[in-house]
Amino acid sequence: MTILDALYLLVGIMFAATAIINLRDSLNSKRWKSAGFWGINAIIFIFGRYLPPLANRILVIVMVLLAGLGGLGRSGKPETSLEQREVRASRFGNRLFIPMLLIPLVTMLGTFAFKSLTWNGALLIPAGSSTLAPLAAGHDAGNGAGGRRKPLVWRRSRLSGLGAGGG
Repeated sequence: MTILDALYLLVGIMFAATAIINLRDSLNSKRWKSAGFWGINAIIFIFGRYLPPLANRILVIVMVLLAGLGGLGRSGKPETSLEQREVRASRFGNRLFIPMLLIPLVTMLGTFAFKSLTWNGALLIPAGSSTLAPLAAGHDAGNGAGGRRKPLVWRRSRLSGLGAGGG
């Protein structure tokens, strides 16, 4: 398994979790279609290399139809108020842009670095795919710079807020 295969598996698992979260969200009137969209996305990322090309094409068309015909919905749970968002924005100031700028920077630098990164004479990232791993690293760098020092605690609290956790 290459790093890219592991990355696809990890993203597929994330999409599967998103499908489950959507399915459990009783306040989302479009939860079944949303869960279907994310579930199909998970299937493509996890099993796409084993499926025939026609099956992948059909799955992508179903995803496009689900999204294009209004199948994706949002939860009915209350969002933060305008006042809460303004307080947070004033507290962070221009530092809000650091995570957003780190993602493309790390992606660009990592793409150049990973193009020639080898282990025992074999490329760690297959040719033509050297952007995905740095993009994931850029995402992590952006989260780290954004103050997410405890990602598991943050994820657990966010998942429980969506009705998927035990809290």
